[in-house]
Amino acid sequence: MKKVSILLTAFFLAVICPLQAQTTKGTVALGLHNFSPIIADAIGLLAPTNALGISFGTYKSEYNGQDNKSSYATIGLSGSAHYFVVDNFSAGLNLNLLHQSIKDKDAGSSGDTYAFTIFMAGPELRYYIPAGAKSKIWLSGNGAFGTSKSGDGNDDNPTKLSRFGGGAGLAIFPTEHFSIDLGLGYSTFIAKSSDQNFNGQIVTAKDANSGLSIDVGFSVYF
Repeated sequence: MKKVSILLTAFFLAVICPLQAQTTKGTVALGLHNFSPIIADAIGLLAPTNALGISFGTYKSEYNGQDNKSSYATIGLSGSAHYFVVDNFSAGLNLNLLHQSIKDKDAGSSGDTYAFTIFMAGPELRYYIPAGAKSKIWLSGNGAFGTSKSGDGNDDNPTKLSRFGGGAGLAIFPTEHFSIDLGLGYSTFIAKSSDQNFNGQIVTAKDANSGLSIDVGFSVYF
């Protein structure tokens, strides 16, 4: 019986220790996830990205009895770099980038095309809780600040963006240094813009929205 207990203990340690080492103090983790703003209308985005960080589609509007059609392609990604300051707790930086290309289908064979870009950056904290031999539950809190630019990218007054939120999910480790990350996030997204009206006065606008988003991605541990 004693030998059996020793063998079971050795097996348990052999399975758990490599996983624990992935989130121990001194480990560096690089991640790539989807990025999907939840305030699309306020910043000129035709449609947010999906759980994979991409979206394609068409947009139709009517003005003064005339139909206008556009097609769009969007990709949004969030990259992160983390350092584990203590076991299972990391601090790092997240970068959010979204680019949307829009083409007017009613502008002839060539079509008028313009781009829309969001760039944001900010701090992020993440805590891991062991949940089996090859998985861990993670909890995160983050914030980001940046701008959005539309048209040809030469906006005199780009929209200022800020985001605050957090999330929770599961990190699945198929190999020792790689995890598939799945979860849900909740964020408050704020957009502030200013422009000059016909009287030469500066007019400001602020839009805020909060909601849930699906978090899908992966991380590599060194």
